[in-house]
Amino acid sequence: SDDIALAYQDTNDEIRSLVRPSDRDHSRLLLALIDELVDARVQDISRICVVKGPGSYSGLRVGIATAIGLARALGVPVAGVETHTCIAHAAGITGPWVAIHPAGRREYALRACEGAAVTGPLHAGTVDAFQGLTFAGETAGPLGGTEVSSRQRVLAALALAPTAANLDDAIYLRAPNVTRPRASTAHPHASTATSS
Repeated sequence: SDDIALAYQDTNDEIRSLVRPSDRDHSRLLLALIDELVDARVQDISRICVVKGPGSYSGLRVGIATAIGLARALGVPVAGVETHTCIAHAAGITGPWVAIHPAGRREYALRACEGAAVTGPLHAGTVDAFQGLTFAGETAGPLGGTEVSSRQRVLAALALAPTAANLDDAIYLRAPNVTRPRASTAHPHASTATSS
């Protein structure tokens, strides 16, 4: 998503949320947005829940690392919820359908659903294999489906947090798009020290 979405439920069960454009700058923005949302009531946090993917590689890493760091500092548990589970909770669709999330390269992360339950394995690719089914998720509108916004997904994560399992690991659709460093070659004038 091109957004950072956060939600907070205080001790009076009041729910606050905010969504801001990320401009792919999650690491610079996230802590400031948490501070804005929580408004100095950090001592009231009893559990942290983070969406664990699939999603953008850097967005997931920053979100998960921040959630783990805050949870450790506050001595509270951290739970993880899958993106598609949030979509399924928020979409309000009955019967069989497909939860989608943009994955770049004109592909989607796709999972079959039945009502509010995710029922199928994670797929990466186009929507072609799922033609004839209803789609829901970010960018589902142009496919004739139900759009599920960043705010709806984060509010679903908040609703799912009390029963969510502890965070185990991120869910990545594919390996990060990075280049491995080349093997280092010693400079011709470098000396090596040996001992005997």
